[in-house]
Amino acid sequence: MLVTEKITLGNRSMASVVSLLTRLHLLARNPVTQSLAIYTGIILVLIWPTLDLYMWWGHAMLFPVVDVYEISKIWSVQGFGHVPWSPDYCFGYGYPYHTFYAPLGFYVGAVLHFLLGLDFGSATKLSFYASIYLSGLLMYAFAYRIGPREYSELPG
Repeated sequence: MLVTEKITLGNRSMASVVSLLTRLHLLARNPVTQSLAIYTGIILVLIWPTLDLYMWWGHAMLFPVVDVYEISKIWSVQGFGHVPWSPDYCFGYGYPYHTFYAPLGFYVGAVLHFLLGLDFGSATKLSFYASIYLSGLLMYAFAYRIGPREYSELPG
């Protein structure tokens, strides 16, 4: 006579734990998951040396920090939303900088400044890191989506 006992671990039974481990094992053997893990590792290795810097060196590397500062200053007065006019540019006369240039990266940095309490340099760097990671991730998703095509005849 075969007797099966239900072994419980907190709220989960042993069968659900084994099922979860089986699913994780299959996920780890998936080539898409492996390539995304390799991509994440490469990005982490590449950004690791820049984590202790306030901002990167270059002829225009402090301007994004100033843009995040300007957006954060305007948001603290007017509230969240599009910033059509930056009053501190052009010697105090103002300029519609974020109307003509892409403001999404600066908005992400300002949101990180408000939500996480990061200083302006760290928030700007984190928004840059997120854009680097997401650009590669979304390009991978795009290539994965259009990649597996079979052509019956090659030109030439």
